[in-house]
Amino acid sequence: IERRVFPQPNPRHHTSGPSQDDCILYQMLQVWASNSGPTSPSQAPLSSLINPLTHTSSEHDFSMSFHLTSALSAVGCCAPLSAVDEARLMDSYVNQLLSVGLWEWAVYVCICSCAVSSTRGDLKELWQRRAADIISRFYHSASDVGSNARSFLEGKVGIPSEWFDSATAIKCLFAGDQRGYISAISQMDPSEALRCYEDELLPTL
Repeated sequence: IERRVFPQPNPRHHTSGPSQDDCILYQMLQVWASNSGPTSPSQAPLSSLINPLTHTSSEHDFSMSFHLTSALSAVGCCAPLSAVDEARLMDSYVNQLLSVGLWEWAVYVCICSCAVSSTRGDLKELWQRRAADIISRFYHSASDVGSNARSFLEGKVGIPSEWFDSATAIKCLFAGDQRGYISAISQMDPSEALRCYEDELLPTL
């Protein structure tokens, strides 16, 4: 490369002049070379490989970065991300998914973050709360999209049903739907449902 026998390892989307970021393929070859040498390998930092600009023209597109992190972390060929870099990656991808309406996949990423942060109880609780907040904001039990998302998250991801019942109860409460609220809250707290029925509905019968 220095003798210009081969072109500069610029990312494919970079078409003019030298790039500050090397192509992801070139960096992966460097990782392979460093790990297959006769001496003890010095692991490349994962944060440099998953930089979006190494494989996409948008510095805000973290979709491939998330999947690269999952694959490379499983292989163990790179130095792991710091807690700050990990949180930045996950939060960026969650917001990207929410911006295009894929909230159920944003919940999935949060749960993946819980698994990665299992050694840090505070981080695990933070990502669980984030996932629950997303469900509370975007889940609508009356829509087909909401039903399909609930089926996926409960059956494949393991989200507790109480999170969806809580989201439904909160929406009914703000909409003034007493019967809907009682129906939803009865799945979590039968005593609260009974109290609400006695205080709110019985006097109107």
